[in-house]
Amino acid sequence: MLESRVILLLRSTAGLLALAALALLLRPGKPIALLGLTSSRELEWSFRLVGIGNLGMAALLTLAAAFLGERGLRQAGAILLLISVATFVLTLFLPGGWGLWHLLLLIFEVVLAAAYFFALKGRRRNR
Repeated sequence: MLESRVILLLRSTAGLLALAALALLLRPGKPIALLGLTSSRELEWSFRLVGIGNLGMAALLTLAAAFLGERGLRQAGAILLLISVATFVLTLFLPGGWGLWHLLLLIFEVVLAAAYFFALKGRRRNR
């Protein structure tokens, strides 16, 4: 049961990261504007670089969901739980003011962290 929940979360997170990567690579100005940041050539380049990182992460999550055993899935889920919480904390301090997309990003990170937390609440034994 734990395996199927974490696999589903890994695959859905990989899909969302792949979509975000495409948006960041193709039109970095749009996400910058949605977050209320001032666009510059350097910031657009940085967002493209984040897009490449997201693309690599999406590929690795897809492979993890396909090939890891239960212990590896638990560890990957725990790492992604920590990453979601860290992203939430950093997003709290995002410059550019509070807007709808800022709040949606915060809500998304809380939901993702909660999903990984409850998916990992399966068996507690170590192998």
